[in-house]
Amino acid sequence: MPLEIKKNMAFNKYVNRDYYFNDYIFCNWKIPACCYAYIYNLFGLWIFSTYQSILKKEYSALLIPVGIISLIIVMQFFFIPKYNYLNFDAWNNLADAEFQNKHYDAAISYARKSISIKENEISFYLLANCLAAKGDFNEAIINYKLALKLYPNSSMTYFNRGLLYAQQGIFEDAVKDFYKTIEIDPMFGEAYRNLAVIQFITENYEQALKSFNKYLTLTEDEQAKYTVKQDIIEIEKRLRNKEVKK
Repeated sequence: MPLEIKKNMAFNKYVNRDYYFNDYIFCNWKIPACCYAYIYNLFGLWIFSTYQSILKKEYSALLIPVGIISLIIVMQFFFIPKYNYLNFDAWNNLADAEFQNKHYDAAISYARKSISIKENEISFYLLANCLAAKGDFNEAIINYKLALKLYPNSSMTYFNRGLLYAQQGIFEDAVKDFYKTIEIDPMFGEAYRNLAVIQFITENYEQALKSFNKYLTLTEDEQAKYTVKQDIIEIEKRLRNKEVKK
């Protein structure tokens, strides 16, 4: 089984910055998305009614729509940008969107912007993922450690750091992180599978067999089950050969 960088799928909502910022504002104000569309429709109607009033020279009727339009303009250019761009969560979501699109430099820039506003575990986690994807092992490890310092109960952070250690052949540290992942979240199937891979590589076949079997009880992925069952057959074969040699 390949040892590869995984990312936290909890950050899988926003696909572009415009959608995110608009959605984030209205989520914080507890205004549903349908109301957002309704407000824009009203805005269009006000423009139309203003145009009609000008044609009819009914200037007194312009006071309300002009006042409302002016308020929207003031909010758009003064309040809303300040509200958005000072919110570290917004930058985190931008960083994750860019990470998903494999735009790692942009994602790193956004994550660092979030950290400059407020040090938080999600930013360090995202930054570490990006650095790991770019092959910057040392900096990735540093940022995983910073994320864990702020939130030491993140199974995903331990898991990703374990994968990174495994990819570098630092199996002892990888095993520690996978065990810590399982300690925090006993249902984290991929931790058992990656742990089994390392145990297999290091010829700890008995433990690898246990870890693979545990993984089979947790996954519903039929293709993964088939692959792991083939691995189990190979482990059992090696254990039999080991007994014969004794």
